[in-house]
Amino acid sequence: MSDMQENGSALLTSADYTSLNNQIKMFKNGFSASNFGNVYNFKTSIDNKLLELYEELALEQVSNGSSSFSLDAQKAPFSGLVTYYQDGYESVDVKNLTPELFDKTVYTKQSLKSDGQVSVGSAVCKLINDEEWNIAISLSKDEFDKVTQNEYASFTINNSSRRIRSTYDKIEKDGHYYIVVSFNKYIAQYVNERFLDINFMFEESSGLKIPASSVITKDVYMIPVDYLTGGSGDSDLTHFNQVTYGNSGSTSIKQISPIIYFTDKRFCYVDPSSIDSDAVLQKNNSKDTFSVATAAKYTMDGVLCVSRGTAEFRRIEVIVSGDDYSIIKPDLSYGISRYDRILLDGHSMKEGELIYQ
Repeated sequence: MSDMQENGSALLTSADYTSLNNQIKMFKNGFSASNFGNVYNFKTSIDNKLLELYEELALEQVSNGSSSFSLDAQKAPFSGLVTYYQDGYESVDVKNLTPELFDKTVYTKQSLKSDGQVSVGSAVCKLINDEEWNIAISLSKDEFDKVTQNEYASFTINNSSRRIRSTYDKIEKDGHYYIVVSFNKYIAQYVNERFLDINFMFEESSGLKIPASSVITKDVYMIPVDYLTGGSGDSDLTHFNQVTYGNSGSTSIKQISPIIYFTDKRFCYVDPSSIDSDAVLQKNNSKDTFSVATAAKYTMDGVLCVSRGTAEFRRIEVIVSGDDYSIIKPDLSYGISRYDRILLDGHSMKEGELIYQ
C-alpha cells in the first residue's frame, strides 16, 4: 500500500476515510470490557476494509496497464457473488444437520484475505453462482409445535423490517427438531453471515390475558355422549339416567345433572366431584349401561376463580402460551369472564377452599 501511495496513487478517498471513521465510532460506542474479544473482530474488519481498497486499486491499475508491479489478472471460472471466508460448513447439507452445527461457542471462521503471498492451490475466495440457499432453524419441541401449526412461517431476519412468509420443510432427527426454509433471493445480503437471528411472527389472537402461573389442570371423566338425555320438561341433553339399587335387589332410574364442562362428538367431560365414582348409567330406551368407575380421564386446563368467596375451578382453552402470560379463549361454558378474579398462583389453594380476608 505504501509503495502504491509513493507512486502517486491516492489509496483512500474522503469517502473511504469517512467509512473507516464511522466503523471506529461504532466500535467505540458499543465496546464493553466484558467482551474484549470484539477488539480482534474489529481489527480484522478494519484490515479487511483496507485490503479491499488495495485490491480495488490494484485491479484498476492492472486493467488500465498503469501498474508498476508484477501483477497479472486472472479471470474467475464463472460470474457470481464473491465472499472471503471459510468455516468448514461449505459441504453441510440439510440432510446431515446436528445440534453441534448450531453451537456458536465452538464456531470458527477463517478469513481468506491476506496481504502476503498465497500458496498455489490455496483458496483465495468463495464464488457463489446461483441464488438458491436454505436457512436451517433449530427449535425446541415446544417451539417446533408452535411454528408448525401453520402451513406458512412468517419471520424477520436480523431484526429487518422485511417480513418474510414462506413454506418450510420439517425435520425430526434423533430427538432434535428443525425447519428448513428455501430461498431464491436475498442471498447477496447474507452471504457473509453463517448465523442469522430469526424472529417468528404469529397472527394476533384476541382473548383473555391471564398469568401463566394461574393455570392448573384437573382430571375429569370422559363419558360417552350416547348416555346423555333430556331432563323432565327439558329438551337439552344435560342429564344422565343413573341406576339405583333397592334393599331387595330391585332397580330404578333417577336422573342426575352433574357438571358437564363440554362435549364433543364422542364424549362429555364431567366434573368428578358432581357424580358418584361408582355410579352406573343407563341409555335411554335401552338396557345398555356404563360404569363411571371404568371411565377414562381427561386432563383439562383451568384456573381457580375466587369471585364468590371460594376457589372454584373454571375451564380454559389456551390460544397462545407465553413464558409469563397466556391468551385464552373467551366465552367458554364453565369458563371465566373479563372481570372475574382468579388466583395469581393457581397452586396456592385447592378447589373448594374458602377465601379468608
